[in-house]
Amino acid sequence: MRINLPYFDAHGVMQFDDDVILRPPNDACSKVVNVRALLARPRVDHWQCADGKSYLAGMGAGSKHWARVLELPSGTHHIRLYPIGASADALVMSDLEVWSPLSGKTQRPAPARQLTKERSAPKYSFSSSAAYRAAQDDFIVYDAGSKQLDGKGGLYRLTPVIGDYERLAGTHQDRFAPVEVAEIQLDATGRYLLLGELSLFRGPNWTRFAVFDLAQRKRVFEERHGEHSIIHEPRIVVGPDGHVAFSYRDGGQREMVVVHYRLRSNHGATP
Repeated sequence: MRINLPYFDAHGVMQFDDDVILRPPNDACSKVVNVRALLARPRVDHWQCADGKSYLAGMGAGSKHWARVLELPSGTHHIRLYPIGASADALVMSDLEVWSPLSGKTQRPAPARQLTKERSAPKYSFSSSAAYRAAQDDFIVYDAGSKQLDGKGGLYRLTPVIGDYERLAGTHQDRFAPVEVAEIQLDATGRYLLLGELSLFRGPNWTRFAVFDLAQRKRVFEERHGEHSIIHEPRIVVGPDGHVAFSYRDGGQREMVVVHYRLRSNHGATP
């Protein structure tokens, strides 16, 4: 498997990393089922093992390797976690625990509910995508319509410390299938949500890059890609000065596609 992700170098120039993913020195898998890169810079990989366990492995500051199993102790039980958001600043888990991409250590503990005196469990469990806003200590999450929020589905701003949430936008659907928000990133100003969407049609599908203005609560730009092909893994990497890389895997053409955008302060984005 290869990294197959864009990144921006120290000079702000977009690059593409297609190096082979190597097993880390502190490998926790006796047999690997799957591996994929979550980030190219800083480097973080998601390893899935044959025994059902999985872990994240990274190379942080000073080329120091770290690894951490994706599970949460809950009394005598263990709850499996999944990464649902990855940026240069934060790794967001399915229970909304936030890890550092550089060290793998917890930056923000997950919101929890007490089951018994000895046992607690996550208050939330999301499966799609999320982004963490450290300055506001809140999350932008996509929820397809679970009962842990209002059951309507869409994009939400969630503030766990007070248990508050706000529905920013509803779900999207084309004529044939639902459309999932598979990737959420924030631009450098924090005003715009950058969305990587994926049609869930069983067959030829498409992906879409969209820009959502948090101040105006509306989309200001969107563009579809990969029509009539088999599209997987839309990913977004934010660079300096409004530069954004949007990538996806085109299974029909058997290639990785990268689109370079430049955000404008007044009208969204231009390719």
